[in-house]
Amino acid sequence: KVKFYPNDKSLVEAYVDGSIDSMFGTSAQDIKAITETRPETTTLRSPLPIIIGIFLNQNDTPVLANKEVRQALDMAVPRQRLVQDALGGYGVIAQSPLPLTYFDRSTSTPNYNETTGINDARAILMKAGWVPNSEGVMERKTKTGTEILSFDITTTSATQGLKQSAEIVASAWRTMGAMVSVKVFEGDLSQTVIRPRKYDALLFGEVIGKDVDLYPFWHSSQRTGFGLNIAQYVNSKADKLLEDARATANAEERTAKYRAFEKIIQDDMPAIFLYSPEFTYIVPTKLHGIDLTSMTTPTDRWSDIEHWYIRTDKVWNVLVGKHN
Repeated sequence: KVKFYPNDKSLVEAYVDGSIDSMFGTSAQDIKAITETRPETTTLRSPLPIIIGIFLNQNDTPVLANKEVRQALDMAVPRQRLVQDALGGYGVIAQSPLPLTYFDRSTSTPNYNETTGINDARAILMKAGWVPNSEGVMERKTKTGTEILSFDITTTSATQGLKQSAEIVASAWRTMGAMVSVKVFEGDLSQTVIRPRKYDALLFGEVIGKDVDLYPFWHSSQRTGFGLNIAQYVNSKADKLLEDARATANAEERTAKYRAFEKIIQDDMPAIFLYSPEFTYIVPTKLHGIDLTSMTTPTDRWSDIEHWYIRTDKVWNVLVGKHN
């Protein structure tokens, strides 16, 4: 039996009092409270095909058009702390426009020292001529004046963890030497911010989906209006790879195209990839056979329900018959 509840509070209360046996979509704090109250539970988890990143508007924010600036910003991001603090540990680090599971890559957390990352980022800037001013903000002299490392991060409070992520990243970047402010919008950003491309850096998420088609997010034809290329990225080689990947039915060819595309993106750095949230499913410990490796939507948790079981019994061959 499936039951629906109007909010997280009602859902958690129903699970704690035993009205339901499983649940999904709760916060890390709720999961901790539930497992402490009902220790006979198991929390299953699987990375979702969602990429949370900071998409850089180089067209309207010239300071972000400097590649050494983008490299430094990427190096200074405390991704491990983002996953732990913004997601309560229920997420995996992302460093690519492709979901972590697409190439069957490891979900283990890479080693990262936050202090070293910030120092290395500052060194990249200083090598390129940036120096801290009297207020500790990086700047450099140009032919037309002084360029200051200053910009805004725009995000929404409507999606769990994004506002906190923006604050964590902004704090690290300020330590590095950037002047960063955070703008948080309530509700949907689509009409007021994304469609007119009114942002310096947008902390947002891309829902890649089961088909893993990156054309809508990165092809240059999608960089304006209703298009989802929110980094406004333009690269003719990347465009061709996206077109070919979308056109081929051969899985190996498609993968090869996306590997080449990923390399171009990682070199150009039009965005800074942060993490992918995980789907969490709380079930009784006695329930076995659940496979969450191909999660795209919450209903996918039932895709192999015919393999679920609570217990098994040994049955003599003489009772069930033998088959060749």
